[in-house]
Amino acid sequence: DGGNHRYHVPLDLNLPQNGANNPKYRVDVHDNEEMFSFSVVRKDTETAIWNTSLAGFVFSKQFLQISTILPSRNIYGFGENRHKSFRHDMKQTWPMFSRDQAPGHDNANLYGVHPFYECVEDKNGNTHGVFLLNSNAQEYSFTDLPSLTYRTIGGILDFYVFMGPTPENVIQQYTSLIGRPVMPPYWSLGFQLCRYGYNHIDNIKLAVENTKKHNIPLDIQYADIDHMDERMDFTID
Repeated sequence: DGGNHRYHVPLDLNLPQNGANNPKYRVDVHDNEEMFSFSVVRKDTETAIWNTSLAGFVFSKQFLQISTILPSRNIYGFGENRHKSFRHDMKQTWPMFSRDQAPGHDNANLYGVHPFYECVEDKNGNTHGVFLLNSNAQEYSFTDLPSLTYRTIGGILDFYVFMGPTPENVIQQYTSLIGRPVMPPYWSLGFQLCRYGYNHIDNIKLAVENTKKHNIPLDIQYADIDHMDERMDFTID
C-alpha cells in the first residue's frame, strides 16, 4: 500500500476456523457507475440487516464514514453515553471516545467505548448484532428513516455481524468473539460504599462507623481516585 498503513486494533479475537455450512445470511453486492453498495440479508425473512445503499462510503486518510438503512427502530447498545431510554433515540448523534468524564451532559464522552448494538428486526423477535472494531475517535448518528451512520477519524471499518436469531444468541455470539465476561470475586457482590471527596482517612472511618451505627448493610468500603497520587491508578497519595 505504498507505506500508508492503516491502524488495526491489536486485539486477539476468537474467530471461527471454518465458514458456516449453511449460513443464515447472504451478501448482495450492487456495483454501478454511480455508487458501490452491498447488503447483508437474513435468508429466511429476506430482511436486509445491513444495507449501505443509502450513502455509499467515505474512506480517506483521516475520515471514514459508512451508513446503513436499519430494518427497525428497535436499537439497543452502544456507549458509553447517558441515555434517557433503553431503546435508542433515532434523532441524535453521540460521540465515542474514552475521556474519563463523569455523566453530566447527554452527548458527553464518558469512561468507555462500546461500538456494538443489537437490533430487534421484527415482531417475531429476530435479532442481529453489529460490532465495529475501531478505537479511533468516532461518532454514530441515527435518523428517522431509520438509518445509522458511523464516522471515525482513522483505522479501518472492521465489522462483525451476529445473526442471532434471539437477543440472547446475539450476546452469546458477541462474547464468543471478544471474550466472556470475567466472573467477579464473591466479596464484590456485597454492599459497597464509595464517593469522591472523602479528603482524609478519618472521613472514611467516620463513614464506616455511621453506616454501621444506623444498621445499614456494608461489606466493602473504598475510596475514589482522589486518594491516589495525582489520580494515577495503582498509587497512593
